[in-house]
Amino acid sequence: MKSRPKKTVTIKIARRLIQLVAFFLFPGLFISVFAALGDIFTSLIGGGFDAAALSRELILAGGALLITAVMGRFFCGFLFSFGAIGDLIWFLGKNLWRPRLKISERADRRLKLLKYALLLGIAALVWTGIAAVDSLWSPWTVFGMYASVKSWPSAAYLASMGGALLLLIIILARC
Repeated sequence: MKSRPKKTVTIKIARRLIQLVAFFLFPGLFISVFAALGDIFTSLIGGGFDAAALSRELILAGGALLITAVMGRFFCGFLFSFGAIGDLIWFLGKNLWRPRLKISERADRRLKLLKYALLLGIAALVWTGIAAVDSLWSPWTVFGMYASVKSWPSAAYLASMGGALLLLIIILARC
């Protein structure tokens, strides 16, 4: 059996500990960052940008972007609760369920580009008001509700469009 370098094991353990702490302390951090980016974007588009009024949003979004720029995918991989759940589901899928879906590297790259294009497109449509959607259309909002330690919503939220998308993401995450 091939042994892993000590540094890799240490990083993996640190990552899991940070994910666990972030999951319980900041379950809605990603929602806050996306909302801050949305507020900044809409104020820029609407021509009413006021740095003083948006100072909280600028600090939150700027901090997340700075951490991501300096440390790569740190925000998504370490602090983003949804990323932690994705890692857990991937781990369980890898170790408990067989067979796994195999796709080529080329298809994987294209699907990743599609993922980011869809994210940017949907965010722009929602932030500009072109596509006004209820917050329950967002799988991240529904996830944030269920990840909250303070209060757990009823199961009815899983029946919303966001809940259905959340379940679809969770199912596909194991692939």
